[in-house]
Amino acid sequence: MINNFNLFLANKIGAFSILEIFANIVTEWYYYLVLFGIIGLVVLLCVLYPPKHTVKLEGSKKIAVTAMLVALAFIANVGASGPDLWKFSFVPTVSFIAGLVLGPGGGFTVGFLGDLIAGIIAPQGPYNPIIAIASSLWGFIPGVIFGYFRKHFILNTVISYVIGFIVCSLFLNTSATYFMYSSISTKYPTLISYVSYRIIPTLITAFVINTPLSILLYPIINKIFPRKNN
Repeated sequence: MINNFNLFLANKIGAFSILEIFANIVTEWYYYLVLFGIIGLVVLLCVLYPPKHTVKLEGSKKIAVTAMLVALAFIANVGASGPDLWKFSFVPTVSFIAGLVLGPGGGFTVGFLGDLIAGIIAPQGPYNPIIAIASSLWGFIPGVIFGYFRKHFILNTVISYVIGFIVCSLFLNTSATYFMYSSISTKYPTLISYVSYRIIPTLITAFVINTPLSILLYPIINKIFPRKNN
């Protein structure tokens, strides 16, 4: 798969294959250790310090909303469009909504499952747990910002996207894809050259597409899912 697929020259989604699923799990074992460590920290935070400002969702309704958002996250993951790595995606918006509605734990879960299911059903390259962490944090970060800090929603949204852009897009996603594929491509000889190539599309995706969309959707989401103070 690695020989035929080069993320630096993104390929089309392949056909579903059980063998392909397991063939894609080639990243280093310590990537998974980091992933499980992050999951453990998220669970610990949500158990010990539950969010103060949450949405009134319980039982089957919460499960249904979570399932719907996971499905949307999957669609956003496989539906990214654009040439080469100039791909534009609505994953941040779906994850933002998940964090807003479900809190940090739910937002993390939606981001993680959306990425995982996309990696299983429609793989576009080897599964990378670090990219999974980035996708998960896109939901976790707004869950924390809106769950623990009661400020103006536009300010909270912008803060969420600024942190998400730096941590998820610029650091985790860029580093993970560079170190995974740099050994089979000489197109970007250094990490800095790769970052300089990706910075424009990631900026556009975060702040031109997803941030305004999330600000526009916030009043609608807040009306459908009113928040409460614990």
